[in-house]
This record gives sequence, structure tokens and C-alpha cells, in this order.
Amino acid sequence: MANQFGLVKIDGASIADLAAIGLYPTDLRATGAEVLANPDPAALEVAGGVLIASGVTDMASESESGAIALGTRVVTCGVASWDKTAMVSVYDRDGVVRHVVDTLEERTFDVGEPLAEEEGVGRLTEDSALQLFADLTGVTLQDIRDGEFVPLRPAQEHDEVEERSFFRRLFGLYSNEQGYADKAGPPVLDPPRDS
Repeated sequence: MANQFGLVKIDGASIADLAAIGLYPTDLRATGAEVLANPDPAALEVAGGVLIASGVTDMASESESGAIALGTRVVTCGVASWDKTAMVSVYDRDGVVRHVVDTLEERTFDVGEPLAEEEGVGRLTEDSALQLFADLTGVTLQDIRDGEFVPLRPAQEHDEVEERSFFRRLFGLYSNEQGYADKAGPPVLDPPRDS
């Protein structure tokens, strides 16, 4: 497996829903192995939701705001083999339900009540974290390896324009940075000055 990776399963969501958290699909495709070797996130629609994977753990640790924004359950798993860190978290629309991090075989974070799926799991390792993630989400390592992922990109300025209605774009109606109608229209450029 990869030296480090992050997995995020968002219940009841699709790839299109990720725009609500600032992630947009690209036209590219990638295998699970390519995704886990790359720091950029990619998504795969799975039974019951969408899986986001990346070759870094940061993504898995920044999912609470996504759960709140999307109003749904989010389960994350992050592993960094180089320092023997493994993490599993569960969030819902109210915030953290369970957050467990083990580093060098020591429990470093333990928030929330243990989940039924944790029964019999000692300290988290790469293998036990992946198994717990699979038990919580139904997504296995084999699903990740076999999947054809859609690489994601962060929100860009043109996304706001594309989200405007057809008529606003057709007739050149502009909006300010907050997306509200800007009655002044496009910015007026100062005429060139004679030197």
C-alpha cells in the first residue's frame, strides 16, 4: 500500500455534490493506485455515497466542515506508515461523533464513545484502520484498487460564472464577489494616459 493516504466516504452524496465543499470534477480518470500515490484528491461513486481518496492524510483530517456543510455522515481514514499513524473518524451534521488516532502504537486522540464496529480492535494500524473503515462504510481496499476515480480540483473563479443562470450569462449580467447582482456592470477600465 502507499506510504500515506487519506480516505473520505460521504454518505448520500454524488460527485456533483462536492461543489458544495469547493471540489469540482475534472475530465480525467485515474486508477486507485494512481490516486493513492498522488496528493491531489479524486472521487469515486460507491454504494450509498461518494469516496474521496488521496495520497496524503490531510484530507481525511479536514472532513468535519464537509459533514456539516453537506448535512450528512462522513467517515474518514488516514494512514501515514512512516510514523505509524492511523486515524479513523466519524462525523455527522452536528460535528464529530468519533475520532481515534494512534501513533507509534499509542493512543494520541480518543474523542467520542467507541463504536460497535470497534469491538475487538486494539490500537489502530494500517490494516485495522482499513478494516474499520470498510466495516463503517462498506468500501474495501479492493474497491479502491479496482475503482476508476475522477480527479478533483479546487473551486476556481469561473465556477461562479458557470453557476449563473443561462440568461445572466447570455445577457452579460454581472455579479459581485458574493454572487449578488452588481448593477454597475463590468468594471470600467481607466483610459490609457498619454505620457
